Amino acid sequence: MSSALPPVIAVVLPPREGFGPRRARGIGLTVRHHSLSTSAHRTVVFIGRQAGPVFLDVTFRLVRPPFFIPGTIRTRYAIRLRTALRLLKPALIEVHADPAIALRLQRMFPRIPVVLMLHDEPSANRLTRTPRRRAWLFRRLARVLTVSAWLRDLYLEGIEPPARPPVVVPPCVDLAALIPLVGGMDSAALARAKRRTRLVLFVGRLTPEKGADQFVAACTTALASLPGWRAEIIGASEHIVKAPETAFVRLLEATAEPAGISMMGYRDHPDVLAAMARAAIVVIPSRTPDPSGRTALEAMAGGAVVICFRDGALPEICGEAAIYSDPADLANAIRALGADPPRLAALGEAGRRRAVQFDLPKIGRLMDTLRSQIIADWRQKG
Repeated sequence: MSSALPPVIAVVLPPREGFGPRRARGIGLTVRHHSLSTSAHRTVVFIGRQAGPVFLDVTFRLVRPPFFIPGTIRTRYAIRLRTALRLLKPALIEVHADPAIALRLQRMFPRIPVVLMLHDEPSANRLTRTPRRRAWLFRRLARVLTVSAWLRDLYLEGIEPPARPPVVVPPCVDLAALIPLVGGMDSAALARAKRRTRLVLFVGRLTPEKGADQFVAACTTALASLPGWRAEIIGASEHIVKAPETAFVRLLEATAEPAGISMMGYRDHPDVLAAMARAAIVVIPSRTPDPSGRTALEAMAGGAVVICFRDGALPEICGEAAIYSDPADLANAIRALGADPPRLAALGEAGRRRAVQFDLPKIGRLMDTLRSQIIADWRQKG
């Protein structure tokens, strides 16, 4: 007698979210990792139209919003989702980063728990900008998840504690997949390779809020007294292969080139991970708080030492394994770390140990437990 199949989880991405090695941002990468790590459930990921290759190691359904129905792309996407979800009959619907779609699907499927995972600050969406709207959102949905405690606390500001408070599910990293990038080396060998590389790296969108200009200014000063060290910038104005060259990008190019800082342009996510595995230092100089800390986590997993500002979710992810600085002291932080190989090696190893806490199987077990509990609570309630 065969055992029953595990429950199906329908995971819904926003209609314009990338879900492939070229266009996936933190949201798409999170969904892929959760799908790969689940053991208690079967997941089916619903995505909108994609430009470029799609992740083929997870089960997905492509949803094409009908053109003949009036309304926004979100409205038409939800209408097409309704048909697909009726056929799938999931035990739980998990929507990422789109409160409007989550609320619409909960109305469409009142017998199925709908969970919303939030990746951005409340100000990013009209349905979460005010305490009153956030409180209403918590009441309407089966559960709300956030990618950090810092983000959870932002959503709880100004409201009474909800009956079902948000649950934190931090980002994760697939340490097993990183082994080929670091050559399967032990800690001592990795530390020696990092010293040989002597690379300071920036990874991110080239926009003012990400602070690449602060990186250029700091490296211009710091590398002048660090012989043999170099700096690189990976990224473009948008998270696409052929991103437009903005005035900010042209300014970066004009200041980076005289300082010998290489502008590497856009790179696919596997190439970014490989670059961070080569780098000795990864600098995260964002002017706005990072809600998840994913870049820092991936850098530490590859053995790089993170230099960042103490805001957003970065302290939650990095703990004591990072160097915390501020814009005025960024050059000194890079210079001091580059001139101290023992400290560099020690922090690199501390970062790798820290990253183990966010390894894919651990976060996968957390998601399995959480999803099972939400399904059980909903059935008991109904």
